[in-house]
Amino acid sequence: LALLLAWVALQPYAAPVPTGPFLPGYSAARAQQHVQALAQTPRPAGSAANARARGYLLARIRALGLEPEVQVDTVQSTSWDWMSHAQVTMATARNIVVRKPGAARGAAGDGAARPAVLAMVPYDSGPATPGAADGAASAAALLEAMRVLQTGPPLDNDILFVFTDADAAQAMGARAFMQSHPWAKRVRVALRFDNAGNRGPLELVNAEHADGFALDAWARAAPAPRGSS
Repeated sequence: LALLLAWVALQPYAAPVPTGPFLPGYSAARAQQHVQALAQTPRPAGSAANARARGYLLARIRALGLEPEVQVDTVQSTSWDWMSHAQVTMATARNIVVRKPGAARGAAGDGAARPAVLAMVPYDSGPATPGAADGAASAAALLEAMRVLQTGPPLDNDILFVFTDADAAQAMGARAFMQSHPWAKRVRVALRFDNAGNRGPLELVNAEHADGFALDAWARAAPAPRGSS
């Protein structure tokens, strides 16, 4: 899943559509159409443009046969400077949360008891940028991956797709999901995708809290594993 989402999102605009067994049916051209629709104007949290982007994503997700929900939560983050001055950031995040049920069942015969895989991307932007190569490209890559997974064979475990809001600074939407949403307790491995531009290698970053399971999965799945933590 990491390869599926991040590989296309980090390619140059004019890159050919990737092919191979690890990207069946994935269309970079279709994902680019989503980028163009989302990144027409800046869409900071709470803005009318942000609401339009959320409506666009909800409509496309429902068209795939999935049932999204909107999680609305107000969260805060506190940071301290070297003189012990506190800066408190508060935001109301409107996350789009989707569950693709897995085929396998837990030990008690309840599919909901099995661990889940979390794929998380931001869809908002800063107030002065349309965020085409950041949130828009990340959200478009995940949306196209959802389409591919919907047309493919059933997966064993549930996949939780989360499009986070208010993440342009302080990752407030991600905090809201992990702190408040009941599905967060079922996550066994969390994959968060961001773009640092429109080209360059696929890298693992900010993995200081990842365990051996996650790092081993990355080492086996990435075509040329690289990164630092």
